[in-house]
Amino acid sequence: MQLPVDLKLPIGDVVSAAFRLPVQMASTLWVSLRWPILLLVAVQLASTQLSGDEPNYGMLISLALVALAIGAMIAVPAHQIFIQGKTQQPPGFLRFGGPEISYFGWSVGLPIVIILIASLVAAPLVMVSTMTGAGIFGSIALFIALVVAILVYGRFSMIFPRIALGLGGGLRAAGQMAAGHYWRVGVLGIVFPLLISVVPMMLQNGLGGPIGSILSIAVSVYFNLVQVAILSLIFRWLREYAPTSVDDPDDDDDDDHGEWRAQKDRSVLEHDQAQSERDDQAPRH
Repeated sequence: MQLPVDLKLPIGDVVSAAFRLPVQMASTLWVSLRWPILLLVAVQLASTQLSGDEPNYGMLISLALVALAIGAMIAVPAHQIFIQGKTQQPPGFLRFGGPEISYFGWSVGLPIVIILIASLVAAPLVMVSTMTGAGIFGSIALFIALVVAILVYGRFSMIFPRIALGLGGGLRAAGQMAAGHYWRVGVLGIVFPLLISVVPMMLQNGLGGPIGSILSIAVSVYFNLVQVAILSLIFRWLREYAPTSVDDPDDDDDDDHGEWRAQKDRSVLEHDQAQSERDDQAPRH
């Protein structure tokens, strides 16, 4: 069956399902990820204590890198759980092997690539703003940089779930998979996390003290899982509905699609897609 060529990634449905998915699969996630999650909480508590009146920036940067590495230890099995319904490693296992190292590397490298490209594109307007003193050019440059960042991230972000599932192809395969959906994938991957990132900061600054720190860290960990769920749901939607030229071994495996259909949130992501399938299957008169 040929799917409509104008089928669009449902942003609202993905966000709604991503907030529910970590809650629906909380027991599986806790059994599989409890040790890296507890380790991440400890690192974030240490970062909170060090970011006082006289912060040690060197230590804070080191802890941020450690947190990214632990985040990779969480994200890889979380992607597997969200996409396949199970993890490929023993429950509660602290693992930092090939997939986690690659995931960590791209977690550091892809933002650097995005910043460099966005800066190069926006640089001429920044120079004009500096020379003329007209702030409007600086504002336009920031807007253009954000648009470029969204498109670049949208093109390459599928590398993260692909790494978690052990799929090859690198950036080329990730870009092919998201082809035609860069803008929507980028909005989900950049704009939405920027919006929700203010919530932990508001809790920390608003409540203060130990309670504010604990709530801020708990919400931050939950939002990290939500962001992983977003990428996982995008991956599942693209593999299910978007035509792709990427030659993935899993594309010929009907079991993956069966697991996708068995997920509790499938109905949330299938409003117009399911209707399109029913229309295609209806008898012609």
